[in-house]
Amino acid sequence: MKEKMGKRDKIIKSAMILLTKHGFHAAPMSKIADRAGVAAGTIYTYFNSKDDLIEAIFIELRNEMMNLYEKEILKADTTKDKFIIFYKSVLSHMAANPLHFRYLEQYQNSPYGISLRRDTLSGKEADPSPLSGIFREGVAKKEIEIKDLPNQVLMAHVFGPLIALAREHALGFIRLDDKTILMSAEVAWLSVIK
Repeated sequence: MKEKMGKRDKIIKSAMILLTKHGFHAAPMSKIADRAGVAAGTIYTYFNSKDDLIEAIFIELRNEMMNLYEKEILKADTTKDKFIIFYKSVLSHMAANPLHFRYLEQYQNSPYGISLRRDTLSGKEADPSPLSGIFREGVAKKEIEIKDLPNQVLMAHVFGPLIALAREHALGFIRLDDKTILMSAEVAWLSVIK
């Protein structure tokens, strides 16, 4: 069993490297298998298709990030504290894991991510962002007032700068330390709160 998990992890790591380097359509399963050091058919033991592999990596990375802040958020007293914990956790994780960041960014800007966003907006999928839940809870408790903007615009005001900062850090143009991340979280908070 341990060997199987090892192979799966190698496949995922190899896929992330090749998919972010060459794009989702230009990285064949055979190259992923070669890089992982497994037979091409081995991938299909774990994933039904390349699409399944791409989706599984996204879900795994998203869940990993969610787990980072879920326990911390429970300790927070205010909506603002929850927001700051969320923002800091996501940005710190992206800065510390540039491969994960590049994969998530590519996924979000691919037909896979666009389809997920469309399904979320149409109500076919639940909103995967805990940030929306943080805002809804704060408004329901009458603890905060959110600017009167569509949810997509509010999310863009938070995630746009967060992604830009993670990208600048990954490229080596800035260094994201704890102080900079906290100050950025404060600015993002002010961008959406009345």
